[in-house]
Amino acid sequence: MGLLSAAERAELEALGLAPPSTQQMPDAPAASPATATLLTQGLDVSVKDDHIGDDGFTPQEWFPILLYALKGPEFGAYLVGDFATGKDTSINKACAICDRKLFTFQCSASTTEHDLLGYRDLDGGSSTYTPGPLTRALMWNEGRGAALHIVEANIAHPGMLAKLHTCTDGSESDIVLPDGTILPPPGPDFRVLLSYNDGGVHYAGTRDVNPALLSRLVPIRTPDLSPSIKERAIVAKTGCTPNCAKQVVALGRAIQDACRKQGLAHHLSLREQVRMVNMRATGTWSWEEVFKICVLDPMGGAESGLEDHKEAIVQAARVIGIEKW
Repeated sequence: MGLLSAAERAELEALGLAPPSTQQMPDAPAASPATATLLTQGLDVSVKDDHIGDDGFTPQEWFPILLYALKGPEFGAYLVGDFATGKDTSINKACAICDRKLFTFQCSASTTEHDLLGYRDLDGGSSTYTPGPLTRALMWNEGRGAALHIVEANIAHPGMLAKLHTCTDGSESDIVLPDGTILPPPGPDFRVLLSYNDGGVHYAGTRDVNPALLSRLVPIRTPDLSPSIKERAIVAKTGCTPNCAKQVVALGRAIQDACRKQGLAHHLSLREQVRMVNMRATGTWSWEEVFKICVLDPMGGAESGLEDHKEAIVQAARVIGIEKW
């Protein structure tokens, strides 16, 4: 029976026939357009002055998105871009800002589900259980908040990350360890963070990450660092002069542009640029020698198939005048 009008209800009550389930209920208030934003209303994901550290870290444009993934009603995020674009450093910084205990797990081609959860071993004839990073993160998370960072997620077999589906579907399903222990459910304070590099000549052996898992995480594309951020980071990490940092960053940009004009992809990372400055500062090698050691030698010989890349890189260095530095 549907809801009764006041007159119908009075009539039935007079006859003693009005059951509790037929009592008139007030109409529900109309949904407010702002209702959908209540979960994140007032959520502060802005970059503060104290987020910029003396270690050369400078929050990039996408950093507030990472803060949102950690603070907002999300299961986590995945960060993908070229190498040395600040993915891992930003995750460390963001978790510190959001007061989340960070557990980091480095993937490899041979990584298995047992590496993630933990495994049994023998210790003096007795069977022991060594918890993996997911197990430790969930056990810490209960009531406190934790994040599990999976590094190079596109190197491991997609099936290895299957257990993360349970942590990112909101089902609160049990995760059972080999010894029968049931882990605490992820809860609203647990986050999964994936980071990996994509495409380019630098990468081999990568695989596709399961789209079902990615769809549950906030996507964050991490483009190359701006020249000003690179220069500031190099000065902070090496103690070199701003002019020296500017020269090395200009070299990286020249290499990238020269390769791009020939339809090639090559990127001189911040890590490589810092290494060049540090090696040159010893006084043992010239800039040309440092350039060869840090940039050309890792590309291998003719068998590497990168001769076109090397030629373009050498020409870029000549144009920028590295031999006169």
